[in-house]
Amino acid sequence: MKSIIITTLTVLGIVLLGSFIFMIGKGDSRLEQAANFYQKGEKATTIIERSQAFNQALDLYLQLDRGHHPRHGNGALYYNIGNTYFQLGEYPRAILYYHRAQALQPRNHQIARNLDVVNQKLELQKGSQTNGLGNFFVFNSLLSIPERIQIFFGLCVLFFGFLIVNTWWPYSQLRIGAIVCGIALSLVSLSLIYTYYFSPIKAIIVRPVEMRRDAGLQYAKVDGKLLSAGMEVEVLSTTSSGDWLKIVTPKGELGFVPQSTIEAE
Repeated sequence: MKSIIITTLTVLGIVLLGSFIFMIGKGDSRLEQAANFYQKGEKATTIIERSQAFNQALDLYLQLDRGHHPRHGNGALYYNIGNTYFQLGEYPRAILYYHRAQALQPRNHQIARNLDVVNQKLELQKGSQTNGLGNFFVFNSLLSIPERIQIFFGLCVLFFGFLIVNTWWPYSQLRIGAIVCGIALSLVSLSLIYTYYFSPIKAIIVRPVEMRRDAGLQYAKVDGKLLSAGMEVEVLSTTSSGDWLKIVTPKGELGFVPQSTIEAE
C-alpha cells in the first residue's frame, strides 16, 4: 500500500515539476502581442506592412528571450523566433533558433522539416560530424535536457522510496525495483554530466566568414573559401581575449573565426 502511495506522489511530483519548467514565458502579454503581429504579417498585402509586422513580432519575441532565457523551457519561444526570422528572410538566424528549439523539442518533426527547408534555401548540406561519446547515450537525441532532469528526479524518488520501503518489508521485488531504478538513475546521471561538461559546443555561422590558420586577420586563410552563413560547426576552444574561436566544420576543416560571426546554439 505504501509503495503505491510513494509511486503516486512521484508521478504527481514529476507532473508539477514539468508544469513549472514549461510555464516559462507563459502569462506575459508580449507573447500574445507578438503572435498578433506575426498573424498580421502573414495577412499583409504589401511588402512594407509585412516587414513592419514581422519586425514588431520579432522585437517582442527577442525581448522575451532576453528576459526569460528559456534554455530549459518548452522550445516554443525559440520556434516562434525561428519562424519570424524565416519570414524576414534572415535564414542563418532562423537556423540558429530552430536548432535551439529542437534541443528542447527533439521529437518535433515540424522543426526538423523547417530546418530542412531553410537549409535547402541556403544550399547547405549536412556534414559528417559525429557526436563522439554522445552517441553512446541514445536517449540524448530523443529526450531534451528538461525531460531528462524530470526523469532524474523521478527516479531519485522511486529509488529511495524502494530502499526505504524495503527496510520495513524486505521483499525481493522491492530490491529488484531499487536495482532497476539505480541502473536507470546512473545512466540518466551520466547523460546529464556528459551534456553539461563534455558534449561538443555546437554553433551557427551567422554571417559568411573566412577561416584563418590562427587567431587574427594577419594569418593565412585556410582555403580561401567563405564559410556559408547558417552552417553548423563545433567550437573547440576560444582565445584568452574571447575575440576568436577555433572551430571544426562538418567536413573536418580546422580554423579560427571571429567571435562576432558565430553564435552558440
